[in-house]
Amino acid sequence: MKKHIPNILTSINLIAGWLAICAAFNELYWWSFSLILFAAIFDFLDGFVARKLNVQSVIGEQLDSFADFISFGIAPSMIVFNLSEITIFNEFSFPKLCILLAICLLPVLTSIRLAKFNISKDQNVNFIGLPSPAFALMIISISTLKEINYINTYTYISIAVFIGLLMVSNIKFIALKFKNFSFKDNTLRYIFILSSIICFVMLIFFAQYLLIVPIILLLYLLFSIVINFNS
Repeated sequence: MKKHIPNILTSINLIAGWLAICAAFNELYWWSFSLILFAAIFDFLDGFVARKLNVQSVIGEQLDSFADFISFGIAPSMIVFNLSEITIFNEFSFPKLCILLAICLLPVLTSIRLAKFNISKDQNVNFIGLPSPAFALMIISISTLKEINYINTYTYISIAVFIGLLMVSNIKFIALKFKNFSFKDNTLRYIFILSSIICFVMLIFFAQYLLIVPIILLLYLLFSIVINFNS
């Protein structure tokens, strides 16, 4: 029975991603954001549980990739598409076509990222390229700004594409995978986690809830930059 537990968790990730797509098409963006965050939690849990129970399997790896593509590739892309209010199918214009093609890059870049991860043997310590869950969470962060009209459509799309390109880059990003819990071997991971907890508590205290995910993701980028300079 225990060998099925990680796959059940992965399936919950996939279902949350599908519901996030449904919510985005119904303009229930905060529901969509929450469901993607929920999917990211279960994406972490399935791998963690599989390692702890020692029940990793080939089918589990494939299922995980399909779930990630739905939850962290298609779902955030649908949010971007809907928030951009593309009406090219009703009224053609060259700028609208460019925006649509730019949005089309997002699921393509996600699929390339997942494919590279599946065949790579060098991502046990750190990720090569931005992980797809981090991409999705960053899309959520900038989408909250678009939802409350802090940024315009062109800025929104440009940032989204830039984040997408980070997925297929050769930049190293922190992987929160602990082979052991030694502070010496996981110094940056522990400092990142501690910094994130401190920021989380402070932002909750000052009621800056919208800044929680963006600030933690910014910390993630900064600590990942340190890894690249130290390697």
